[in-house]
Amino acid sequence: MSSRAGPPAHVPTLTEVVQPAALGAAGAAPAAGRALATDETLQALQEAVARRVLQQVEPLLAQRLHQAIAQAVATHAQALTHCLQDEVQQLVRDTVAEAFAPEAARVPTHGEAPKEPDAF
Repeated sequence: MSSRAGPPAHVPTLTEVVQPAALGAAGAAPAAGRALATDETLQALQEAVARRVLQQVEPLLAQRLHQAIAQAVATHAQALTHCLQDEVQQLVRDTVAEAFAPEAARVPTHGEAPKEPDAF
């Protein structure tokens, strides 16, 4: 469907996985119980780190999102204001021209008698 792009350049990314020393030397297999406890401890540690990172990121993200939305709204409001001003100006010109046309038709030209307004 949609391919997921990587994070922006200013976001740090994990590039290396570091194994804890508690797992023992390379090639040495820890006891099954100890490996299970270590996996659970590692998972708990990862979850705790993830929670702490999210707690730090959420306020900053909320602030930046608020700023981005405010900027977008201001930009669009300004564009809408210009568009509406142009539309209102054209509407006023057209309305005045339409109202002026019958009056201009009644104005006498060289040597003609003034015309009377139409009765309603």
